[in-house]
Amino acid sequence: MKDVTDKVVLVTGGSKGLGRQLAARFAREGAKVVLWARTQADLDRAVDEFRCEGWQAWAHSVDVTDIDRVMEAAAQVKEDVGPVDVLVNNAGFV
Repeated sequence: MKDVTDKVVLVTGGSKGLGRQLAARFAREGAKVVLWARTQADLDRAVDEFRCEGWQAWAHSVDVTDIDRVMEAAAQVKEDVGPVDVLVNNAGFV
């Protein structure tokens, strides 16, 4: 993997499943991980677990089909963590 130390990595659909696994991998490698998902409780659990590992993690409840919410959350991420270096656009519904 390319060096992601201190890079801001945003993972949509990051609270469960593949998104969470990818976020954990980036966090283990030293990235600042931002998780987006719809369910706040799932996000809170993921961030708590990541921080217990000593990883840098933030979360925002975002439905990526709501463009206004996406823009609002993106601005908040930039303010709180910095500009996003890597986007993992994993959110989806089957």
